Amino acid sequence: MTMNYENLKDFVKEVIEIKGGVAEEKEEGILEAILPENISKNLQCKEYEKFSFSPERRGNKFITYGSPLLDKVISLAQDMGKTARISLEQVYLKKKSPASLIEDKFNFLNMRKLGPIIDREVTCSYLLISFRAIIISDERREEILTTIVDEQTLRTPRELVNPILGMSSYTERGAEEIMEKYPLKKVYERIKEAVIKNLNESLKDVETSSLRRLKRDITRLWSYYQDLKKELKKRIMRKLSPEERPEEKEEFSSKIKAIDLEFKRKTQDLVDKYNLKVILEPINACRVYLPKIITEYEVQRKSFKKKLNFFWNPLMKEIEPLVCEACLEDTYNIYLCDKLHLVCPQCYFKCKGCGKRICKKCFPEKCPTCGSENGDGSIS
Repeated sequence: MTMNYENLKDFVKEVIEIKGGVAEEKEEGILEAILPENISKNLQCKEYEKFSFSPERRGNKFITYGSPLLDKVISLAQDMGKTARISLEQVYLKKKSPASLIEDKFNFLNMRKLGPIIDREVTCSYLLISFRAIIISDERREEILTTIVDEQTLRTPRELVNPILGMSSYTERGAEEIMEKYPLKKVYERIKEAVIKNLNESLKDVETSSLRRLKRDITRLWSYYQDLKKELKKRIMRKLSPEERPEEKEEFSSKIKAIDLEFKRKTQDLVDKYNLKVILEPINACRVYLPKIITEYEVQRKSFKKKLNFFWNPLMKEIEPLVCEACLEDTYNIYLCDKLHLVCPQCYFKCKGCGKRICKKCFPEKCPTCGSENGDGSIS
């Protein structure tokens, strides 16, 4: 078998350069490298080193398939590709002011429109993460779920995943100046909520199938133990004379109880067997930069003014929905509460107890006036 040392050399060169070093082949079979201090320590090499890939040139640091030095290089490469940072290119930004589109698209339900203040081009960012979902019941299956979050608004626009993954033109590093975004911890919490919600949707068929098989197996188990009890009763009735039967009732009863206990134990084993267990682990992440047009639009609620930001998305070629501050869901129908929280109709409703409007952002659990649970409210 002929070893392909050329491919091996290219692999080592790429790892060194991605990790911040410099590597060059000045003579055949020899790779001269300048290594960052941390990389040279990991490889147990000098910061300036010559690597040989030819069995005839073993005087330098020799790397071959299965060698300890190659194992160290591979360990450096294990985390490569798990994260990336890209900027989408060749997207057309609509130059016309989106103000008229905003007023056509959105319903301003309890506020006065004061109109647009300014339009400007901005760079926004998304965090796109792929998760491996391991679903275990009586069977095991795996799924890859890719979820995206807008770091400026906490939207989870699933419709953007395929267009972004399908883009063929991008740069490896994004713009340095971007709009202010939420802290990474909050963004990651939001993306986990979104992937769990998506996973729950895909688990419905799995749960239905598992429940059907569980009911089938419990029915079979019940029939089996019912037959056992019937057979036990028949044997005892045949075995005992009429005058012995009263003395043997206690033994018969204990055996029946033992069968019932065994049935319960086996039933619980089946429930445990079919119980769904889900392991969710992130496998890679990518931050995506996308230019947009932002329109700052002013509205007034009573005597207070609020500035709303509307984004024109060049990939979807539309104004993005706003995000309810209470439930974080998209909405085109917007209310402002007395504290100027932007909320959707489902989160700004009349309390059934007292009839007053409740903002779920302000009062997530109970009506502040009558104490009614917010779940008892009626949307109107």
